[in-house]
Amino acid sequence: MANIEGTQSIPASLLDNYRGALREQDPNGKAYKRYPFRMPKFQGMGSGLPTKMLLQRQRFKSAVNQFNDVDASERSRWYDAEPPWNSLLWYYNYFMLSALNGVLGAIVQGAAMIRNIVNVNGTIPTNGTLLTLSSSVDPSKCVVMLWGAGYNFSDAQVGDYPYAWAWPVYPIWSNLSSGSIAVGWPIPPNGEAAVACQVIEYI
Repeated sequence: MANIEGTQSIPASLLDNYRGALREQDPNGKAYKRYPFRMPKFQGMGSGLPTKMLLQRQRFKSAVNQFNDVDASERSRWYDAEPPWNSLLWYYNYFMLSALNGVLGAIVQGAAMIRNIVNVNGTIPTNGTLLTLSSSVDPSKCVVMLWGAGYNFSDAQVGDYPYAWAWPVYPIWSNLSSGSIAVGWPIPPNGEAAVACQVIEYI
């Protein structure tokens, strides 16, 4: 913005160059930067708006409305997960990305952007155990993945023919807190088993 004193006078030889950079003086004696020319038929809900552009604009406006509904405590999670390049716009940009991709809210009260991944391995006895997480998480924004299995075994004999069979028993988790996860079995296996647990926390 430039302040103009008195009457603005632009030589004809400089007028085109001037208009390429600034708007002419307004009633308040100021000249503002000139932005690219607008195309009125593509503004707002103009009659010249193509259907695909209209749909995209509606998706964007819906995402903006979703962002406006996020309270301060939720927005702070976006700030806390800020990447190393220190842009305070990042949390809004990634919120919009999640919204436009149609995955916002895939996690309860969260967006589909990973904030933290916690891996923990442990030996789970037949009556289950509590595994401690290496960093705290918000349980309402997590997905839990389990790998490993125990087994049950049985044998019998029919006449002169002995036979045996075994089947896997897969672990389940029953409770996730900010610092631990309870892992057990749907039915007790024959013995303890090694299990890998991954807790994925979303923003």
